[in-house]
Amino acid sequence: MKINSKQYLYLLILTLLIPYCIFAGNKDTCFQALKKDQKKLLSIAKQLDKYDQDNYYYTLPLHNRNYNFDSLQEWEHSLKNINYHCDNQLRKMQYDFNAYPCIPNIYYLKALSLFYVKDYRQAKDTYATLLQKYVQDTTFLIEIMCRYINCTYLMGEYEQASLMLDTLTCQYDSSLLMNNLPYLFTATDLYLEWEQWDKAIPVLQQLLGTPISYALKTRVWFILGQIYENQKQYDNAIEHFKIVSGRNVSSVNMRSYAILHQHFCQLDKEKHYQDSIEQEIYKLNHPTPPTFEPSIVESSSEHNNFENQYPYYFNDLASMFFFEDTEDDLDDSTYLDDIEAEEMSAALLDSIFENWDSISIHIPRTDFSTMKDTLYLPLVGPGYQLPKFNSLVSKFGWRKRRYHYGVDTKNQMYDSIYCVFDGVVRIAKRNRTYGNLVIVRHYNGMETFYAHCSKLLVNPSEEVKAGDVIALVGSTGRSTGPHLHFETRYKGTPINPEFIIDFENNKLRSDTLLICKETFSLKKTSGTTHTSTGNTTGSGSSTYYTVRYGDTLSSIAQKYHTSVSNIKRINGLRSDFIREGQKLRVR
Repeated sequence: MKINSKQYLYLLILTLLIPYCIFAGNKDTCFQALKKDQKKLLSIAKQLDKYDQDNYYYTLPLHNRNYNFDSLQEWEHSLKNINYHCDNQLRKMQYDFNAYPCIPNIYYLKALSLFYVKDYRQAKDTYATLLQKYVQDTTFLIEIMCRYINCTYLMGEYEQASLMLDTLTCQYDSSLLMNNLPYLFTATDLYLEWEQWDKAIPVLQQLLGTPISYALKTRVWFILGQIYENQKQYDNAIEHFKIVSGRNVSSVNMRSYAILHQHFCQLDKEKHYQDSIEQEIYKLNHPTPPTFEPSIVESSSEHNNFENQYPYYFNDLASMFFFEDTEDDLDDSTYLDDIEAEEMSAALLDSIFENWDSISIHIPRTDFSTMKDTLYLPLVGPGYQLPKFNSLVSKFGWRKRRYHYGVDTKNQMYDSIYCVFDGVVRIAKRNRTYGNLVIVRHYNGMETFYAHCSKLLVNPSEEVKAGDVIALVGSTGRSTGPHLHFETRYKGTPINPEFIIDFENNKLRSDTLLICKETFSLKKTSGTTHTSTGNTTGSGSSTYYTVRYGDTLSSIAQKYHTSVSNIKRINGLRSDFIREGQKLRVR
C-alpha cells in the first residue's frame, strides 16, 4: 500500500510522539490516581485531632494520638484503603523505579496512612525505606527523619527517640530546624515527655509564629501556661491561661481548665508570697536548732519523753535496738553496758537513715555482689495485715530493652494507694519517669516506691503507718494508662517485690526477709523462688513466745529445740538480755 506525503508526515509524528507520551505520562501522571487519596487523608488527619481525649491533670502533649477508632470506623476503613492503593501502585512500578519519580510521594502517603491508623511499626519501616533510597532534598530529609523519630517515640522507645533527636539537632543548623514544622512537633512532644521545660519553651514559642491552625495555637498557649505553672512562674502562667480562656476554642474542657488553672495560679502566687514572708520572720525568731543525735535511753521516764518528741523511731520491731525498757528498777546487771548500747543505736540509725535524701529519688546503690554473710531483715510483728493489692499486669525483670525494677498492678484512676509497712516518707514529689511518686523509708532500712500517682496525700518526713492511704492511682510520668508501679529497695538496690509479697493471695511470704547476694540477682523475674524463710504471720509456721519471769534465752531455746544464737538472729537481739512480757519469735 502506498502512502502519500501527508500520511507519511502523520505517521512520523505519531512514531515520535507515542514513546514520549508513555514516558512523560509515567513522569507526570503516575501519582494522579492517588491525588484523591492524598486529599482525603489530609482531611481525616485534620479531623482526628479533634477526637483526642485530653487529661488535664498533667502537662498536655502537643498531639495525643489517643483517638479511638471504635467510633470512627469509617475513617479507619478509608485510611486502610489508602494504604492498599499505595501498595497496588508500588507493585505496578517495581520493575522500573527510575521511570517513576513520584515513587517517594507514594511511599510518603503510605507511611502517613499507616501512621494515622496507629500502625507505627509499619510506618517507621516505610519512612526508613524513604530515607535509604529516595530522599535527596535536605528539608524533606529532616521532615522524614522527624516523622521516623515520632513513630519511635509513639512506640514507647523514648530513650532511642531522644537520642535520635539530639543527633538530628547537632547535625543541622538550628535556623533550618526551627523552620521545619515536623521537627517542631516532634521536639516539643519529646521535651514534654522528659519534662525538659527549658528546651520545650523556645520550641513552643517558635510554633506560635508558624502558620499552624487556630486550635493548635490555642493548645500551645495552654501547654506554655502549664509549664510556667510547674516552674512556679505564676505571672507568666496566668497570662497564658487568660489568653486561652478568652479564645473561641472547640474544646469546652480546655477553656474551663484554663480558667481553673488561672484561679489556682493566683492562689499559689499569693500563698508563695505569704510563705516567703512567714519563713523570713520564722528564721529571725527561731535560730537553727542543733542537729539531733539519738542516744540510748537510760530510764523509763526519759524513754517516754523521747518517744513523744520523736514518735517515728518507735512502735515497730526495730525500736528494741534503742533500749531495753523495764517497768521496775532493776540492779545494774540487767542493763546493757554503754558501749554496746551506743553500737546498737548507731546500727539502727545506719539502717534507717543511711543516705537519707529528700531531693534525689535514688540513693547510692550498695554493691551486694561480694556479700558472703546472710542478713535476716524483720518485716513485721504479730497481728500485721498486708494492705490490699490488685492483680499484677507487669512483673519485675526485663521488659523489651529496659529493666523493670518493680511490679505494676491493675488499677482504676483515683484508686487508693496504701502504705505497706510503717515508716517515714522520704520523697513525695513529681519525677519525669515515675510521675507523682511517694518513697517510704521503713524502720528496717528497706524502701517502698509508689509511682505514677494522680495525687499525693503525704509530705516528706511525715510518719506513716501500714494501711495508710498515701496517694491515688494515676497515669503520670512515663505511663500508658492508670496503674500502680510498686518497687522494693534495700540500701538503694532493687529487690523483686514478689520475694516479699505473694500478690496472688495478697499476703506476705514471710515476716522475715532473708537477704544474701542472690537476692539482688537481676536474672530472677518471678516470685516463685524467693529469699525468705518461714511463712506469713498467722500461717502457723512462725511461732512466738511471751517471756515470763525467770526465763532465759537458754531455757527458751531448750524448750523449743533451737539455739540461743538462732533466737537472737531472727529477733535482731544484740545481747542475751530479755524482759518479762517481751514477745520473741522462736521458729
